[in-house]
Amino acid sequence: KYSGFPTDLQVYIESLPDSFPTPFHWTRAELAEVQYNPLIKDVLDQREQYKAYYESFKQAIVKDFTNVSKISMKEFVWALEVVRSRAFSGESELAPFKQRVQLFLLILFLTFGVITLGLAQPSDALNGAGASISSLLAFDLIYPRVLRSTNDQKSELKRYVLCPMIDVFNHSCRAKSDVSYEYFYDRFALTIEDSSRVLPKGKEVYISYGAQSNDQLLQYFGFVETANVYESFVLAESVVEWLPVLSTILADDSSQKTFPKAITELVNQLEIGSRGRVIVRKPIPEVSKDEGAEATTLDGLLDSSSCGALRAIVEYSRNPENVSIESLRKFYSNSDQELEKKSLLCLRSACEAALNGMQTTIQADESALRVDADAMPIPRRLAIEFRLEKKRLLRFLISVLPNE
Repeated sequence: KYSGFPTDLQVYIESLPDSFPTPFHWTRAELAEVQYNPLIKDVLDQREQYKAYYESFKQAIVKDFTNVSKISMKEFVWALEVVRSRAFSGESELAPFKQRVQLFLLILFLTFGVITLGLAQPSDALNGAGASISSLLAFDLIYPRVLRSTNDQKSELKRYVLCPMIDVFNHSCRAKSDVSYEYFYDRFALTIEDSSRVLPKGKEVYISYGAQSNDQLLQYFGFVETANVYESFVLAESVVEWLPVLSTILADDSSQKTFPKAITELVNQLEIGSRGRVIVRKPIPEVSKDEGAEATTLDGLLDSSSCGALRAIVEYSRNPENVSIESLRKFYSNSDQELEKKSLLCLRSACEAALNGMQTTIQADESALRVDADAMPIPRRLAIEFRLEKKRLLRFLISVLPNE
């Protein structure tokens, strides 16, 4: 944008949004409207991270870019948001096919030169040329995939690109689409699957930005998707932070004083206290024998670490005197029917506690949007839409989880 050189991308650059309604730009009061501490924390962390990126960026380009002072923090964040919200990622090829064609022509030119000068037998020269061309193609197409399967740093083997026109499509979690790079044509292609097979004139076409909850959609794209099938809710930043809620749910009147301490010691011994956030998601429907009834399992609701931790804690609460640490470890992958039921009951109570802990009700939020959504400032409308989807998820989970 500030290079000072003419570019055929100028029209595309000028078509990009001037700003984004993401929470990054909201005030603290506007951010508090989401009623969801995990997103607030992520946005505050993002602000500090972008500041650090900006300082590193200025130091990196000061020698090569005389107009560095023109790029303010605001402009830098704008560029980051453009890339973060509009870039596509895919498998990285080491070189486009069109670039390889030039090398192939050079190989063929040298091959015929060797044959003409009599420096080698024609069959040997042609075999060598064929082997060279085949090796280059195999290196471009196969090597990245082999390396990707053995390399933990998978991000290093991805290509991130901005695709004009393709990036104007809106997102739907139910859309089936794929943006791919066609190696031999050196171009990007968008493939869309539609059940109707024929897209009627005037119908909006959607693509999927990936399996993202509204946390990511709001933070990085600036919108909230209603009925998002990938919606989730962070119940706690870690199992340790979740313990007060679990202790209240599981402890009976006779053990209120000792149970929380015992559970904390258990978590410390199992080393499960700081393995990331405790996130509950929409259940995966499983068709049972009862004519399409949906069965809800703990594994379909929580990540494996949180799932195992909850089972171990619930098992300990059932029989604290006769369980060992080693016996509890097995519940990370196995659970009897009674333990599974009690764990689901506990999770239901945790969802109820989370829903009751939010400052406004579903009815109040729906009413606010119904009355004056169009007149609201964008941050307030997005915040209400966001927290409403979180509450609807919790309400849904409470309705499908066992209550006795």
